[in-house]
Amino acid sequence: ARSALKLSAAFGGANASLALSLDPPPSTRPPSTRPVFATRAVHVAREPTLDELCARGGVLEKLARTDRVTRLALGAVAALADAEGSLEGAGILVGHGLAAHETNALYWETVSRRGARFAEPRRFPFTSPNAPCGECAIAFQLTGPGFAVGLGAAGGIEALSVAATLVRASHAERVVVVAVDDVGPASAPLMSGSSGAVALLVTAEPAWAEVLSAEVWAGAPPEGPRPRLAPAHLALLPLTAAAPPEHLECGPSWGVFGKVRLRAAGHALRPVRQE
Repeated sequence: ARSALKLSAAFGGANASLALSLDPPPSTRPPSTRPVFATRAVHVAREPTLDELCARGGVLEKLARTDRVTRLALGAVAALADAEGSLEGAGILVGHGLAAHETNALYWETVSRRGARFAEPRRFPFTSPNAPCGECAIAFQLTGPGFAVGLGAAGGIEALSVAATLVRASHAERVVVVAVDDVGPASAPLMSGSSGAVALLVTAEPAWAEVLSAEVWAGAPPEGPRPRLAPAHLALLPLTAAAPPEHLECGPSWGVFGKVRLRAAGHALRPVRQE
């Protein structure tokens, strides 16, 4: 065969395809350099209850299986939908600091205590860092590109950076960005901060602030004992302010760095929902 298509479908909603061919593509589209904008962010510090999530059309039995980090992400996207209107068709990027650390600890506690035969199949899908992304995509019809990233404390900036790249390159018109971390008994010794989520929309349409640049990188960690890790959503909290900041920075904790440059787009502000 001269061409082949490789498909990969995974639990948590992370599906991908790769086209392989001996023939060059008929044409190559030049890279887009169009402007990219971000809406004002929303911040959710409290995990929504199942009743609150079901009031938005969720099924109680399905949502009851989700873990805390997924429910925080769902709550943040719900708040963003309230502020921006329908998000249908957008992509979604979820950034973590410690991903599914709390869920992993709960899952393995049962295995360690009762044996592998009694591992909890309902909890296992949420050991995937991509589970919040998949659940949010299903709940809010986010049919664009969707996956999770997790560069420690810079995970939120990383999600914003990748979303801006997708929009700038015309691979998506709108991408929901969620930075979320669940800080519980297993992760508290590693993290300095509390649970929460920040969500915003990156779009090609003029909005609250223009994203001039966004990048993350990893380097050698600082010498000596490592400080406790900041939850990924903290780096995006300045985006909930009344006016956009000129820049966001994260690092050098654990050798990861993130930087975003912004410029106010001069559009009218909308009320922001804080929980």
